[in-house]
Amino acid sequence: MYKGSRINKFFKLFKIANNSLESKFVEYMLSNSFPDFRKEEDEEEESLTTDSMKLLFQKILDEVDVSSLNHIGAIIFWILNERITPEEQSDYAAKLFAKLVDADYYGDKFLLALRHLSSGRHGGNSQAVLDSIISHGVFRDTLDRKTKGGLSHDNYRIYSSRELWPYLISKYIMSIGTAMDSVIASDSVGWEESGSLIRSIEELDRLGVNLKDSVFNGIKNKFSAIVDKFEDRSYMYQRAEMTESMLDAFDSLLDEDISLRLNKIYAKSERMSPSGTRGMEQYVQEVKKAIGRNDLSELYSPPLDIGTNLPENLQRNIVHSVLSNISEVDDIDFLKGKIIEPFFKEKLNQKHPDLLNHITELMIAKMPSYFLGINYWYSAPEELSNLFDPATSNVFDKSKIDEYKNKALKSLFIVSTNDFIVLMNKAEGNEEGVELNFAGKAGSMASWETLRSIFNEVISEKESLDKITPSNLISLFKNLQDKKLDESDFRKGVDDFSGMTANLFNIILEKLDPSACEEFSDAFYNVEPEELKTELIKRFGEKIENNINEFYKCYMKINYKINRYLDRRVPERLQRKSLQAVIDAKDSVTYFDHFYTNYDMHPSYRYALIPEPFRYSLKRLEKINDIVEAKEIHSKSINDIDVESFSDSKIKYSGYQDQQRASELMENNVSRYDLTQDNTDPTPIMYDINKELVSAADFMMHTNLGSSGFTSAWALISFPEDKLLIEQIQSDYPVVLDRTFNRMPPSKKSYRSISYKSNTGSRFELKYRDDGGAYIKLQAMAKDEQGEDLGLGFDVTQLQEGVSELEADEVELEIMSPEVFSDYTDKAKKFEEISSNYRSTEEEQQNAYKEASNIYRSRAKEIRSRLDNLGLIPSSLYGLQEKYPETEVMDAKKHIDVISQNYPYLIIINAMKTALKMEQEFIYLLKSGGSSIQNKKKRKKIYSDLPNSLGATNDKILEMNVFKIPATSENIAKVKAMMPIKKAHGYSYSLLPSQNKAIMQRRHKEERREKKTEQNKRDIKLSRDQIMPVKVLFDKAEIPIPDEINEVDTVGDLLKFLNIHKNLLRSNGITKKDINKAHGEIARLRLAEIIESFGLRKFGMEKAIPLYGLLINCNLNKEAEELFNMIENISNNENLLLRGDSL
Repeated sequence: MYKGSRINKFFKLFKIANNSLESKFVEYMLSNSFPDFRKEEDEEEESLTTDSMKLLFQKILDEVDVSSLNHIGAIIFWILNERITPEEQSDYAAKLFAKLVDADYYGDKFLLALRHLSSGRHGGNSQAVLDSIISHGVFRDTLDRKTKGGLSHDNYRIYSSRELWPYLISKYIMSIGTAMDSVIASDSVGWEESGSLIRSIEELDRLGVNLKDSVFNGIKNKFSAIVDKFEDRSYMYQRAEMTESMLDAFDSLLDEDISLRLNKIYAKSERMSPSGTRGMEQYVQEVKKAIGRNDLSELYSPPLDIGTNLPENLQRNIVHSVLSNISEVDDIDFLKGKIIEPFFKEKLNQKHPDLLNHITELMIAKMPSYFLGINYWYSAPEELSNLFDPATSNVFDKSKIDEYKNKALKSLFIVSTNDFIVLMNKAEGNEEGVELNFAGKAGSMASWETLRSIFNEVISEKESLDKITPSNLISLFKNLQDKKLDESDFRKGVDDFSGMTANLFNIILEKLDPSACEEFSDAFYNVEPEELKTELIKRFGEKIENNINEFYKCYMKINYKINRYLDRRVPERLQRKSLQAVIDAKDSVTYFDHFYTNYDMHPSYRYALIPEPFRYSLKRLEKINDIVEAKEIHSKSINDIDVESFSDSKIKYSGYQDQQRASELMENNVSRYDLTQDNTDPTPIMYDINKELVSAADFMMHTNLGSSGFTSAWALISFPEDKLLIEQIQSDYPVVLDRTFNRMPPSKKSYRSISYKSNTGSRFELKYRDDGGAYIKLQAMAKDEQGEDLGLGFDVTQLQEGVSELEADEVELEIMSPEVFSDYTDKAKKFEEISSNYRSTEEEQQNAYKEASNIYRSRAKEIRSRLDNLGLIPSSLYGLQEKYPETEVMDAKKHIDVISQNYPYLIIINAMKTALKMEQEFIYLLKSGGSSIQNKKKRKKIYSDLPNSLGATNDKILEMNVFKIPATSENIAKVKAMMPIKKAHGYSYSLLPSQNKAIMQRRHKEERREKKTEQNKRDIKLSRDQIMPVKVLFDKAEIPIPDEINEVDTVGDLLKFLNIHKNLLRSNGITKKDINKAHGEIARLRLAEIIESFGLRKFGMEKAIPLYGLLINCNLNKEAEELFNMIENISNNENLLLRGDSL
């Protein structure tokens, strides 16, 4: 029986009434909670040992229906308080809760157990146990199984339990994060990746806001990368659906930039529709944007599709607005594809017949040659021919159709004058006139009389002529002078033919701009009489002179055509004014292309001073071949934009304004510049290479790109929207390294021959046959001073058996047969098919490209090996070896190798430094600029890895996709660290390795010399206390201390002083022991001085000081002296002084 407390009696009744396994756990809880709860002495009960309780717990799990348990709290109490390991606690709790979830899913036991565990009232480390079981193990697995598919009627209790929120947050952070990572990493996003992401987000979206906020905080760092992926791919499976799910779930949580970009992606998808609050708001915004772009095709295509989504009256207003605003658009392809074709495709002419006149007038004004059928219109609407055919039209009668046709012909004269003239010439002499495919319908005729009447009308009306562009007016002027028109037919309304010419000339001259100036200079050739021609050219010259700042470039190009018609002094005056205009504009290109050449060619000009803006112009380097003069110019050169230059990086107006360039930049007349990485102090061999050998780059002559003779790499940059944009990054050094120094022939068939030389100097050309194969052909036999042949330099029989002697023009020897050559090609093509197949993944394409490149490379190596066996090397290498020592050639090769691998990074650094100089926060890298890099691995490093490492974001300039990269000193340091070949701190990539080595040696020598010459300044200065040991000796000897003590500044001086006066002290009664003791104190101070001065602490040399003291104390004076002398010698070792920090 139990003792007499109330709790004991209550438990006795409970046990009798509930003879169950639970009672033991209740007993355990009560006995551990209340001190007065204990057994009667005479009652025999099973003791509540740990092992027995474990067995009872397992029995409950195996035999008891857990839904019938009434005292789960007692079981949890035992788990939390029993003397078991934390791992066992978690394991027991996980098993209990897993059983509860499965057996009591619709009851209260599971939620009750969660509250017991999470409340903390049962003691123990309850929170740690809860965190453990929901993060891993059998209970976590059970929860994952039950919650698969998201919130439902079967699992709502799990989702409604606040105690399980940490589990749910962890679950969705993991599931959504993993799905996002899969999309980001996948080369080809499919249904598995997209479906997983959409399902995970949709499951979360059905939960409460608090859970959503917490999950978002765990995955928000992934949104930038996934949006980048969405934007970069032209096609991606279910991109719209993924975008929509992210916006639906997280729109209010996303930062402004990510939200804007996702909305743009969604707006371009077919899923967008005017449904729901967000959908309608965005739909309206996108419709407004399309109206602003005057794009009917976009408005009537998914996702906008206003034909389906908006009522007819609203559609009519939108179309009218577009047609009213289109008058400023001159892009014919845009008008056809975005306005006219969709207008008829959507049958807007039937839905809104009042708008038909607008569209007709638009075609007449903007594209009469297509409306009249002169130019072929592939996708012309069929409805046009029915509308403007009198036999079929139910809208226009014949008179209206003829009116439209005549208006179109008059517009043709104004818009496309040449087409009208050609049409009129065809009609001349033909009674019926010329046939037109008017509105796409053959059979419509334009008579000679009609065309002549239109011509007379336009040519006589200044108002009509004013509508014609200068270029078309010039074309008309030339046609008149060429007398392709019968002048007698065009005298109506003018005095004579000359009067018509003069009238047209005046209008052209009034409208003339620099873009048409050169074209106009060609229009005077057939002007007659000669007096009229002279008069017109004089007036043309006056136009140029009065507007010389606009027309000086034109005059420099055409002066040879017009100078002889001008008064005698006018050309000289125009030349002088043009020069002044060039100087005012700081136009170095025009100056060096025109004026500098004259100074150089004519003796009277040769020594004329170069105007100040061009004296140190980068353009001048193109005209210089003397290295000394070139270095002076380069060191003092100025940029072609208003920003201070760096010694190793310049900015020059590029000679490549149009080549390999985005149309957006050319259409906006954005100037292009070269931003360079330069060799600041090129040796003769490097100057020679930069001037001559850069043409090895696939035969592209880049000598004058950048700083001629100095540039090792460059970027083609521009400043659209006042932003520093890197269009391309280039260098010829990789090809120079490969072709010249590594002697590699082209890996693929070249259509240009490559020059080689033998050891005798005989010149050969390596050529590739059209059907495959490679061979060499002798071009020039080397000769000695007497003119005797020096020979081929190899035995011909090595290549062609049975051949002993050949004439020079017969030396054509096979290097690789067509069969062997083609065998390599066939092997490579198998991989090229994979690399170019759009169905291949990016990884497959990259691997295939690598394999194909390796095959071609192997073929080139085999050709090189065969040429090496003959002693043939590239002529460029032969020239260097002949002109420069081997050490200089190898030095140049090392430098070119370093730059070949590092140049993109150096250019990015120079661009950032320039941006910082211009007080700009970012540089911009054109994404399409990497398309010319065939090496996909290299392209990925520069156009993916590097921007990501620098915190780049996606942006647009003139609608071009660019990386926006922060220009900071931290990013400059990051780029330096990313370089494939990293050199020691202080290494200059604008100098050769030998130059860097010499500079470092000089620097170290200067540093050590400075240490040596200023050593006394750095020595430990003596204080009164430090001199005291010597003073004590003299006081003890009762003799005055010599005056030389005043000249003692350092410890070394003090030691010398003591040694000099040692005998004086001995003769006055001072013992040797006293002198040695003082010497030891001073010597220890000297040792400390040397160790500090030479940085010897890092070698543990400070331990020599107590060692020295120990030797003195042990009377081991000889050994102490040896130790002192050893360290003292360090300060006198010149080699150690020169090595400095490397000691």
